Amino acid sequence: MLDCTAQEMKRATTVLVQVKVAPSIKEEFSQKYTEATGARPQGEAFICEKRRDGRKANYEVWFAADETVAKNLAMLGYSVQPFLRGEFTHMVDDERLFWKLVRNGYRIGQVRQAPAAMEMATA
Repeated sequence: MLDCTAQEMKRATTVLVQVKVAPSIKEEFSQKYTEATGARPQGEAFICEKRRDGRKANYEVWFAADETVAKNLAMLGYSVQPFLRGEFTHMVDDERLFWKLVRNGYRIGQVRQAPAAMEMATA
């Protein structure tokens, strides 16, 4: 059963999960992600930044949704930033949200579209 955060994210029309890690935690992160998904992280949305210090990482969730979804996520304790990046309208940099989405089938670098958005795109 999906928790309320994952249910709310299903209302977004488009979702992308991305992570930026320091070299010192790249392998640790890769191992944790592989344990959660059965696959190693890869692609352009898995970013190892050499200028990042220590054990730092950014767990970014980009999504396109109306303000209701953004407000509901904020009420659940997430810091939702309005952000225009291509098709995305909001971004949350939060490790908890990132891992909740990964546990609910989202994968680094895969742009997921809601069923309604996919139906409209094929009509």
